[in-house]
Amino acid sequence: MKKSLKTISFAVFYALLSVILVFLLPGCGEKVFSVSFYDENMTLIEMVEVEEGKTANIEVPTKEPTTYFVYNFTIWTFEDGEDATEALSSVRSDLTVYANFEEVDREYSVTFYNPYDIEKPLVWQTLVKAGGKPRGFSITPPKSDVYEYTFEGWVDENGNDMTEQLQCVLQDLTVYAKFNQKQKTYSLTVDKNVTVTYGSEITSENDEFAVLPYGAELTITFDVPEGYSSASLSVRGAQKVEGKENVYRVTGDVTVRLLLVE
Repeated sequence: MKKSLKTISFAVFYALLSVILVFLLPGCGEKVFSVSFYDENMTLIEMVEVEEGKTANIEVPTKEPTTYFVYNFTIWTFEDGEDATEALSSVRSDLTVYANFEEVDREYSVTFYNPYDIEKPLVWQTLVKAGGKPRGFSITPPKSDVYEYTFEGWVDENGNDMTEQLQCVLQDLTVYAKFNQKQKTYSLTVDKNVTVTYGSEITSENDEFAVLPYGAELTITFDVPEGYSSASLSVRGAQKVEGKENVYRVTGDVTVRLLLVE
């Protein structure tokens, strides 16, 4: 009787041990399959081993863009082109799959700056399809009392002309407005008996419409003609310079009139 109990105890022990091993080693006896992932050129990206019924996946593959196109990964397919998504979600056999990509027109960023506009230097930023050109738009020349500005075109940061690159955009571009800068000049009109000195004397007789740069300092004098008791000046387009007798600074078209008192 004692021997039988001992035999039963060992039997129970081995049964419990078997149960414990089943829980501790759940993978024992499960099938494992190999899944090979290839790119479009039949080059192996990665091979993984997957337990039966589990999902097989790797990092989303990429494809180098060309000048005109970018490529977005879509799905994995079998060699015949059939969608392999379902098979990869629950692997039941060895699999070989291939990456598929969607071809999309490439776009480039084009940014326009006006370096003369300190407050808002960014003029416009847009995306342009490879090989295309940005739509036309106007740009306002800088405002200045000293210079006149005429828009000449777009240049890069080194001053190189970018007209050709903007006609067929094949890369991201940052361009800057280029203006021709010319000093502004203003006219001068003077009455008789008034003499304006700027480099040389200017009177109504010798140069009624002289051309003067902005900021030029003019010395203005006059003679009271016979028959008048006094006279005074009316000066427009020039400001009196403090501390300098009879000196005016040009700010616009200058007109000097002699106001006579009989």
